[in-house]
Amino acid sequence: MKNYQQRLMIVPLLICIFLSSVAIFQYIKIDNIRQEWSQYLNTVDSKGLLYGELKDTLGFGGAHHAFKNYILRGSERYSKFASESMENALNILNELERNPTITPEEFVHIQNIYSTVQKYKDNISIARNLREQGYSIRRIDENVKVDDDPAIEAFNWLKNNQAALKVEATARIKSAENDAKVALFMGLILSTIFIFSITYYTSVKLVEAKIKAESVANLKSNFLANMSHEIRTPLNGIIGFTGILSDLKLSTEAKEQVRYIKECGESLAAIINDILDFSKISAGKLSIVKSNFNIRNCVFSTIHIFDHITTSRGIDLKIDIESDIPDILSGDSLRLKQVLTNLIGNAVKFTEKGSIEVKVKVVQKSDSYYKLQFKVKDTGIGIGPEAQARLFHSFEQADVSTSRKYGGTGLGLSISKKLVEAMGGEISVSSEKGIGSEFTFSIMTYAPEEEAAPVQKKVERGLNTNYDDFKILVAEDNKVNQLLVKKLLQKLGYTNFKIVDNGKLAIEALNEEDFHLILMDIQMPVMDGYEAARTIIKYWKDEKRPFIYALSANVMEEDKRKAREIGFDGYIQKPIDVDEFSQVLERHQDVMA
Repeated sequence: MKNYQQRLMIVPLLICIFLSSVAIFQYIKIDNIRQEWSQYLNTVDSKGLLYGELKDTLGFGGAHHAFKNYILRGSERYSKFASESMENALNILNELERNPTITPEEFVHIQNIYSTVQKYKDNISIARNLREQGYSIRRIDENVKVDDDPAIEAFNWLKNNQAALKVEATARIKSAENDAKVALFMGLILSTIFIFSITYYTSVKLVEAKIKAESVANLKSNFLANMSHEIRTPLNGIIGFTGILSDLKLSTEAKEQVRYIKECGESLAAIINDILDFSKISAGKLSIVKSNFNIRNCVFSTIHIFDHITTSRGIDLKIDIESDIPDILSGDSLRLKQVLTNLIGNAVKFTEKGSIEVKVKVVQKSDSYYKLQFKVKDTGIGIGPEAQARLFHSFEQADVSTSRKYGGTGLGLSISKKLVEAMGGEISVSSEKGIGSEFTFSIMTYAPEEEAAPVQKKVERGLNTNYDDFKILVAEDNKVNQLLVKKLLQKLGYTNFKIVDNGKLAIEALNEEDFHLILMDIQMPVMDGYEAARTIIKYWKDEKRPFIYALSANVMEEDKRKAREIGFDGYIQKPIDVDEFSQVLERHQDVMA
């Protein structure tokens, strides 16, 4: 994976180099156009100016005109002007001859003009001598007559050549421009193809990496789910039977040993829950479910879990909830309980004497929401500054000795931080070694949502129903769990129940007699709980259908969601909480009655 990431890092560099090469190539082509244009100015326009100046010097009003006037009129003024004009023309021709861009053919025509102008200049002195000797104008004109045809032909050729040079230069510029456009177009096409290819290749590799990562994540998730199920199944027996044993008449020593076993089982269950939560958070599958709940009941019920411990240690457990907080709010009460349980549990764990105080107040509110702040303060061992900095990191505790003495995975606070952030709040700690700690966190809660009254199935079984009339079907393949459920039902006063080993036998039992409630394990041989529930929901309609509760060690959110989607009426997870188990039975026994 590392090598693949390194290869991907080269991709932007290659794209930049390629596009830079295209840009440099285009710049060179544009520079060639500029040079072509500059050459055109130097070779065409500059010579054209000299040719124009030469023509003006020699033409009408210039040297040739002054030369003819001198012959006709004999005025030295014309002779002088003609001589100066001829001299200027010769200078221009000399300048043209020295021009490095003059071609040999142009040079020949310039020489023809030069020789003609030189003859005119020489003939000025001849005409003067002839006039002094008394020659007639006609005789003078005949003697100084110069053949203009080579010069006229040269002028015409140079004129046409200038036009040809201009056309040629324009064509070369146009060609260079077209070449640049073609090169640019090809560069764009090649760049597009190149970038598309790289993007496609990168996308394919990223998809492959994503699929691979998801596969690994699913394997990890499935492994954790399976391990959780396999550990919870015997753990359910350990915790359940120790709970039943504790109700029996035992010696003081035996009762204490049973209590130790139960506490160890509950600690192991808590560790499993932490690992599963941490796995869900790492996989980005943490979900917050909003529903209406009583904030005071939520806080009090959580705190009362620790009453027996704080009472036995003589720790004063205080609760202060501001009176202006509404009783009913909307939020995730289960996640809030989880955070409170972790923080209060830590406070109890690290406080040998003194007090633990829980405060709840409103720090921000509007018509639609309440931001609540919770403080859990203890007089425990406290936390040093260095440990506070890494306290909310995964698998971190204050120090190694803390883990040895008090136990724990170091995941609780990390999970609490993620849960608090998911509920729109933040968490912090202030502590002093040997004095105590204060954890502060906030969450967003909302005005209660209107909820439709739950529709309860009416099961007609008579008006004078007692526990004996309430019929329960248990589908459970594990013999230990079968015995545990049997003992729990008998302990709670329910005697009219039947236990089967799988979902198929549950359907057969339902075909033989009616039941009010089915407790259905999920993972069973022959037919699992999901398939059995689907069959029952499909073929047993309305009042004939019993309530179906999942009774499973599968505690992943995906399992619970699947059960809800199939139509289960509830979910009891293992290890079984006796109070929750009792409430479910009583609730549905009351509905039946």
